[in-house]
Amino acid sequence: MKKIFVTRPSVPDKEKLNKYLNHLYKTRILTTQGKFVPMLENKLKKLLGVKFLCLTCNGTIALQIALKVLDIKSGVLLSPFSYVATPNACRWLNLKTYFIDIEEKNYSIDIKKINKRLIDKFDCIMPTHVFSIESNIDQIRKFAKKNKKKSHLRCRSLF
Repeated sequence: MKKIFVTRPSVPDKEKLNKYLNHLYKTRILTTQGKFVPMLENKLKKLLGVKFLCLTCNGTIALQIALKVLDIKSGVLLSPFSYVATPNACRWLNLKTYFIDIEEKNYSIDIKKINKRLIDKFDCIMPTHVFSIESNIDQIRKFAKKNKKKSHLRCRSLF
């Protein structure tokens, strides 16, 4: 009987991979100053049809950059059903974090549970897609616009 592997990874062509590895061994440049990070960024820009794109070493740094770009100053409303990197990124930037209950159907922020007294304490809402279930981003954006807040979608895995 043929085995069916549920979690077997796909691997690149060995010859093509060796070409890249040989370059890395030759130059000994393994950072963003090498040739491969800018190459990947340019390919992703074309694929996604965007003008700007920045690869980061981890999601915490990516969140910190997003919060800086959005010019968040006071606090961020988060789902408690998220990875620790999300509140850590806020803490690193000295932003207060506020957690709000989630909806059972999508595990995302339930905007109906936002306390009226809490609205003045945060200036950004950061929902998270969980288990590949889309968060209620349209409702959150509508709520954010109505209350003059910014929203930033935290996606756990893009690729």
